[in-house]
Amino acid sequence: MIKEHVTSALSLRIPATPNVYDLIWNYEESSLWFFSTLKSANEELETLFFRSFQLPLIRLFPYTTADLVMGLSDAQRDMLVKLSATDFTE
Repeated sequence: MIKEHVTSALSLRIPATPNVYDLIWNYEESSLWFFSTLKSANEELETLFFRSFQLPLIRLFPYTTADLVMGLSDAQRDMLVKLSATDFTE
């Protein structure tokens, strides 16, 4: 009972912090853009979207974007998979 009272009193003093994310869905182009760097938010959206539509989302990174957009041949796709990141120094 004391724990509930303290929790209730503290929750009244501390305002809730909303989590707001930008999401753009272009239905005609079958693309969904979600802008967040939080791993938990990305995973939650992927789970919700899959449960709702039985479709997986594909995260776009430079590698996946090149693979999806550039129309690569099998040989080029193999080369893309073998690439590794390099350190940038000036």
